[in-house]
Amino acid sequence: MAHHPLTQFVESIGRLKRYNFRQEDLINLLRTGLYTDLSQEEIDSFEQYIRYLGIDGLSSFKQEFTKNHREKFDLVKS
Repeated sequence: MAHHPLTQFVESIGRLKRYNFRQEDLINLLRTGLYTDLSQEEIDSFEQYIRYLGIDGLSSFKQEFTKNHREKFDLVKS
């Protein structure tokens, strides 16, 4: 029962509050499929974005997201 989406959903919400919006807790919440209708590909892209830019914790998520990680990858290749 621990892997049931509803169980993971409730646990993720509790961990988001308790641990101040860690990346992994937010991604786990999104992956349950019960919070949003984002596709798996969109969730994967969002996860890559927040990990690459180091967006972690409630204060980071409250700020406007203005950086484009794809542009940063292009700069590295040039």
